[in-house]
Amino acid sequence: MDEVDSANANELLIKFSRAAEYYMRKSGNVPLSLDIDTSNLANVSAVQGRSVNDLHCEALVSSFLPHFHRWRHVFLRTPLNDMVPVFSFLSQQKTQLETLSLDFSCTPSLGFLDSAGRRDAFIVPLDMGNAPQMEGVIMYGNWDDRLLVEWNPGASPATLRCVMLWNVHLSIKGLPRNLVIPQLNSLQKLCLSTYLPPVDLLCLLRSSPELEELTLDVRLNGSDFDSSPLSFATRVDFSLAKLHTFRVYITESMAELFEYFAVPALRRLEVSTGRGPEVPLLPRLVSLLSRSKASLDFVMIQDSLCNVREEQLIELLGCLEPVEELKVLAQGLSDITLQALTMESDVDTDDGCESGEEDGDDWDARPRQTPGSEASRARSLCPNLISLAFSAGNKMSPRALRRMILSRTNPPLSVVKAVVPRPETITEDTRIGKLVKDGLVLDLRDSSSYIPVFS
Repeated sequence: MDEVDSANANELLIKFSRAAEYYMRKSGNVPLSLDIDTSNLANVSAVQGRSVNDLHCEALVSSFLPHFHRWRHVFLRTPLNDMVPVFSFLSQQKTQLETLSLDFSCTPSLGFLDSAGRRDAFIVPLDMGNAPQMEGVIMYGNWDDRLLVEWNPGASPATLRCVMLWNVHLSIKGLPRNLVIPQLNSLQKLCLSTYLPPVDLLCLLRSSPELEELTLDVRLNGSDFDSSPLSFATRVDFSLAKLHTFRVYITESMAELFEYFAVPALRRLEVSTGRGPEVPLLPRLVSLLSRSKASLDFVMIQDSLCNVREEQLIELLGCLEPVEELKVLAQGLSDITLQALTMESDVDTDDGCESGEEDGDDWDARPRQTPGSEASRARSLCPNLISLAFSAGNKMSPRALRRMILSRTNPPLSVVKAVVPRPETITEDTRIGKLVKDGLVLDLRDSSSYIPVFS
């Protein structure tokens, strides 16, 4: 887009704004669902080195403001500068909004300057007190540390069911001295990607007893657990009794958070590990699951940074007796993990193999586990498993994988995805062929291909 194209874009924006304003006046009192996306124009301006203020996006957004009382569903994807009037209206005027989605991730940099020409911090008030019918709020930011979203959960309407605040710096307001905010009795889904003090996050969770789905990618900052007022509270002092889905990006401080609550209804768990030195992340997760006595159906462990040790993973598998689907996207695992998942059986799962077919496999040169060994006792892990996936970067032998597949007959595995050397030594086994014919989905890839993960 050259200079002429940029001018044409502004001209079209102004014309569309006028047309929209005319339509608003003529459409009576019909409830409005608005979807405004000017992010492409903002991105092009940034590439050309122009300020987003050179565009007339604010004229388009402003054309809808006089009709705010008719708003029901609003989706805005514009630079933050153009959203400022919306925040002002929400804090000052009563609306009948039901859902609000604000995406300012396209903002290249904040354009708010003080009198000396320096960039100043900008506070976004997330005020829902004037929207008594609000059911869902979604906000996507760009991690700009000069922007702070202020949320007072205690002023949220009783209808609020979903809150997603992603890639923003968040401040929780209205926390009373007893550290318990008024109950968010309707909140069912909470997704946070932000920085927060641990006290604020715990108070928010403790005050959301109806939570069913929780996603946390939170960097805990400020006071640590030992110096916070919550250190005097009894640990495991509240339960997220209805939570069935938990997605969490674990760091050392986030793992410590697990000691303060229980999740007895949890069915789906997705864990990603954070950066930094190796820390004992999974033991705290094991403690949480053991205390909660949760019956999980699905577990995914994503560890691209090698923070998960194999013995910790096997300990975690010991808490997953009901699990049916397991995805382990991690590196550094070996036959020890496969042996832990191999069911004890009187059937010789090495029968039918051609003699010496794997003599060249250095991994099989390790001593075989004998009955009564720790690996042998662990062979009943995850007895209900029907779907299993491993990523690349592991030293798993074809022999160990084949033995594990053949050992699991009740129930039989329906999906197996893995990366191993010479996978044809598995697929050519007649017993494996029969399982495939009976419905087993077998997706094996040669480790020389270095495919990082499975979808």
